[in-house]
Amino acid sequence: MNKRSHRRIEIVSLVTVAGVTAVTLGYVVWGTLVNPHAIGNKDVCFWLAWMAQFSNEKLFVNDLITNYVQFVTPFGFSLLYRMASIFVEPVTFSKILPFPLVIVTAIYLYRIGRMIAGWEAGFATVAFFLFFPSHLKSFCGGIPHGFMFPLLVMALFYLMNARWLIVALLLFVGSLFYPLVSILGLPLFSLCIVQRSEGPLPLRLNGRGFGYLCAAALLCGAALFPKIVAENPEIGPTISAREAKAMPEMQKKGRLKVLPFKRLSVRVIENDFPDVYESHAKRFRPYLWLLLAAYAVALKKRALDFPWPLWGLALCSVFLYYLATLLAFRLYFPSRYVSYPFAVLICIVLGVNSVRFIRTFETRKRRIFASVIVFGLAVAFEGHKLDDASTVEECPLPSELLQFVQALPEDTLIAGHPFEMDWVMLFGKRKVFVTYEASSPIHAEYYKTMRERTRDFFRAYYADSEEPISEFLLRNDIDYLIVNMKHFEDKYLQRGKIYFQPINDEVLEMVGANNFYLEKAAETKAVFSKKGYIIIPSGALERRTDSLSKERRYSTPSNSVSPSSCRDELLFSRYVFAQRQFGGPSPGKPACGVQ
Repeated sequence: MNKRSHRRIEIVSLVTVAGVTAVTLGYVVWGTLVNPHAIGNKDVCFWLAWMAQFSNEKLFVNDLITNYVQFVTPFGFSLLYRMASIFVEPVTFSKILPFPLVIVTAIYLYRIGRMIAGWEAGFATVAFFLFFPSHLKSFCGGIPHGFMFPLLVMALFYLMNARWLIVALLLFVGSLFYPLVSILGLPLFSLCIVQRSEGPLPLRLNGRGFGYLCAAALLCGAALFPKIVAENPEIGPTISAREAKAMPEMQKKGRLKVLPFKRLSVRVIENDFPDVYESHAKRFRPYLWLLLAAYAVALKKRALDFPWPLWGLALCSVFLYYLATLLAFRLYFPSRYVSYPFAVLICIVLGVNSVRFIRTFETRKRRIFASVIVFGLAVAFEGHKLDDASTVEECPLPSELLQFVQALPEDTLIAGHPFEMDWVMLFGKRKVFVTYEASSPIHAEYYKTMRERTRDFFRAYYADSEEPISEFLLRNDIDYLIVNMKHFEDKYLQRGKIYFQPINDEVLEMVGANNFYLEKAAETKAVFSKKGYIIIPSGALERRTDSLSKERRYSTPSNSVSPSSCRDELLFSRYVFAQRQFGGPSPGKPACGVQ
């Protein structure tokens, strides 16, 4: 076969891989493509809501939640979305971005498999990657960790080919988009430049590779250093492991559910990729172990015959897992250092060894039969579960409510249940008092404020009289309160799952009396009502000014302009206009003092 024919076959193979992968992902994320108020992952609310500033700089000014998200957002990720916002909305771009990311991942997995054991192994590696729903889940939403797989797989491929310059550039790009790539990649790079020597020493350093490693370390360090040393008094330092152990938010029923740290075992990988080892029907695990056992028996030593970078990745993964455990939360979550690398390694090992195993059969019929057994059972047990890969989240709020919120002044501050405020901030594009996604307990001072805000909100939300609610709105300079009437129903309250711990238990104590002012009076104060959602303007509630300051309790910088909770007649005319447009009830009393 001449070079031209070989190149044509290679192009057809890559196009096939890209096409099948794109169609598979398209099926998984179809709900986001046809619904403008659906997103690929709830984390999108956290990462993208503030990006409405790209098209309107007056939004989210002097907002603590926005400041926090900007603080933790990788620079490259933010820059990419800023550039894309010239053409499309950030939310729309988040639905498009997963396609190039997953296609690049699949193409380089194919190239790794083909390099080790031929084109059949390349296709088999991609097939196993697509069999596991959790792999596709990581791409949904176009958020930072969606860059982990493509950058890691590309770095592996070029390490196997000793393309040191490209590896250095990939690690630098990783530091800009998802720093864990460079934290994992630099020690892997250092292992790969160590080579066997025929001289007096058994090992030697590749001089050129060492130079590029140093360059990569400097570039990654320059990119990560500002994030590491930056201090923001509103955000505070990262919590220590000792502090985390005393926080229910880090435990099983808390916000992050990362403690206690699990032993380094199969369970660690299952934490993020449960279906790599076990399907939801709990049938795939025995098949997988049986498959690996068959490979070990049939292939013997060949079952472990893989390039050094793959072994190096496993070693670096284990090392960084333990290091991240010791330096808890200063190097991200420990499980991330094994979940992503081992997910890649498992796909490569399964794909390559499946082909090696099939080739052990002498006749064509037996090879076909073995292929049907290996891949047919994989599809039967796991490959049809693509619906499990979908993380599509549809906004539960009525579109009329979102339009109403968008019609409010740009500096409006809104309070409501944190779960729903995620959506208000993303699609309503207005500041909110507290959200679930942004209630991260990782940074001490920031979470102290969020926890206090959350407790204040629930005390007012489930209050038995008007006074605590009006005091809450005035004290925090909140303009509107969004009420979901389902939150007062016995069925909802009896579930006992209102929020994460320890706030959940505190709220359950509040609701014991089952006598809620908002349940009885919300309709009479409403300026908007639709499908059980009610919006109450702060001016519709009685106010006490004798003991309360009109300055917001949770302060913003001193040079900021704090909006009045009952701004002026323009605000009143805005929500009356919206009320007429969207069919809300008349307010129980005139707001903003307009008679």
